[in-house]
Amino acid sequence: MAIVTLSRQLASGGDAIALGVAQALGSRVVDQGIINQAAVKAGVPRSALEELKYEGHRNLADRMLSVVHSMPAIPTTLESSYKDASTASNIFGGFLSPLRPPMSISMHEYVGMVGMVIRNLAQDGNVVIVGQGGQVVLKDTPGVLHVQVIASFARRVATLMERRGIDRREATTLLRDSDRARQSYLQRYHGVNWQSPRLYNLILNTDTLAISAAVAAIVGACKELDKSICDIDPVENLDAGSKEPD
Repeated sequence: MAIVTLSRQLASGGDAIALGVAQALGSRVVDQGIINQAAVKAGVPRSALEELKYEGHRNLADRMLSVVHSMPAIPTTLESSYKDASTASNIFGGFLSPLRPPMSISMHEYVGMVGMVIRNLAQDGNVVIVGQGGQVVLKDTPGVLHVQVIASFARRVATLMERRGIDRREATTLLRDSDRARQSYLQRYHGVNWQSPRLYNLILNTDTLAISAAVAAIVGACKELDKSICDIDPVENLDAGSKEPD
């Protein structure tokens, strides 16, 4: 019943690590693209994701959750599930048609609905939640492993240049914009500093840590966390708490 939230810097290898962890644990990967597709399929037009005014949060969140559950447990790649139109059609097409006329919501409302979906996914377990403020939404949920994947700026620039075939200037701009956007999202909608180590149980630097080693570290930490949760006897804990100190 592993539950992992994984926050990552752009070009740090976080997406590959999330996929590797999901494959190792037999878990579902859920990220922004998957949740956005679920929202659209549940009746939210893409243009309305940045807009306002819908009150039925719980109803829409439940419909989004239903769509998320219809996706394959482990996609072949983290991004293909929502960036490729034909793949997205296979995952979401025909499963759930919009149940309401097009609606308009604010980002604050949408973030709230995303939080509801994440909490419901966590109840089912076996999920790797990538981004979306999962480390804050589930910060008080027992048995959740919160991971951040980082790398040096220079390493990320080199990775992005190679991956996208762009020059250093463009890669630098993209990384700075991405870092600012992620920091702004967590600060604005969750009131936290994205880079605060207090948000995470495990911080992995991929400058010298291979993807496979990072995956192994997360899987090992999940297993240890499961053990520690299972080893706690609630009755014994309660009795111990009620005793007078020696």
